[in-house]
Amino acid sequence: MDSYLTLYQSDGTFVASNDDRFLDPGSSSSLDSFLEHLFTTPGTYVLQVRGYGSTVVPSGATYTLHVSLENAVGAGALDVIQVTIPAGSASVTIDLAPVQDFLIDGNQTARVAAFASGHASGEATVTVADSAVRQTLTLDIPTTIVDEGDTISGTVTRNGDTTSDLTVYLFSHDASEVSLPMSVVIPAGQTTAAFAVLGVEDNVIDGVQLVAVSAYAPGYSAAQQDVTVVDSGNGGLSSLLSVGPRRNVSDLAVPEAGHESSVSIAIDPTNTQHIAILSNRDAGQDLRLYRSTNGGTTWTRTVIAVADGVSGTDRFDPSIAFDANGNLYYSYVVLDTVGAYHVMLGKRTPGGALSYREIELSTLPLEKPQVVTGPDPVTPGQENVYVTYLVQTGTETQLALTNKFVLP
Repeated sequence: MDSYLTLYQSDGTFVASNDDRFLDPGSSSSLDSFLEHLFTTPGTYVLQVRGYGSTVVPSGATYTLHVSLENAVGAGALDVIQVTIPAGSASVTIDLAPVQDFLIDGNQTARVAAFASGHASGEATVTVADSAVRQTLTLDIPTTIVDEGDTISGTVTRNGDTTSDLTVYLFSHDASEVSLPMSVVIPAGQTTAAFAVLGVEDNVIDGVQLVAVSAYAPGYSAAQQDVTVVDSGNGGLSSLLSVGPRRNVSDLAVPEAGHESSVSIAIDPTNTQHIAILSNRDAGQDLRLYRSTNGGTTWTRTVIAVADGVSGTDRFDPSIAFDANGNLYYSYVVLDTVGAYHVMLGKRTPGGALSYREIELSTLPLEKPQVVTGPDPVTPGQENVYVTYLVQTGTETQLALTNKFVLP
């Protein structure tokens, strides 16, 4: 079949065709076609391949179409202009106009050449900066865990032009687990729109499922985020937790008579197998520090009494916390033999060294101290210790806070 090439603008306006009367360049067959055209106007063009005259391309026939574009980016480089260097001048200034191609294609390099009769040619390169903005969508589902049958909220955000409404299409990669609206509209002048994410009640005990959620819009880069769906047949979010057997820590350490009262527990961030519990005996003079270094399998017990230097009749309201370096801090109240109250802070280093500091001494009742640790907001690497407690004045209960304790 004798092939024929025709070039049109996107609106169907004829631009060029091959004459098809002679052998085309590079071909030994008159049935081949060749078309060369210089584009002077940026735009979208359509290249049609058909048989010459009324001949149609046979069904199943194979033809190879070769297309070559030279200097397609920065088409201004294809323009040939003539300038005159005035007599008595060595140069002339010309303006270069980069072509707005509306494509996100990064910076491109164009070549500019100059020719004149009787002179050696010259050339230079120009970098054309890409001005197009990549339009993207962003998904934000702050709470990424949802129970079957429950709903959480999400938003989709666009950048770039906001002059018109944008319809964003939402897609769940497993509709049996996560249900989404088919689409959501970001109104003109707005950058975001909200939508609901439903965990589908499938009446199947299938554990925890991870489902991808995607957002699409024409001309925008798509966005994706994962959502965790928790099986309601396993108790919803509680299925993410496992509860071990109850252990009698008192008897696992050193069995003794009496009753434990208030307790506090903490886990060492430098060794999650290291667990500490501080407890006070009812109406006792001492506290008990229980420690396990194997995740709670075995325990040791240390009695905290006169080691803090206070002669007391009762120690109560324990609180305990580790810092980021594995130091263990504990606060409590001591009622001494003359009826005064002491808020105490103790420290146990990873090596086992103990030290104590009195936070407040008062004849007013002091109670319920709580200790926490955290990084200093100014000094890198420094851990601060904060203790808060209640003061009973007789007319009101006051909250006290102290901080930045340094114990040896």
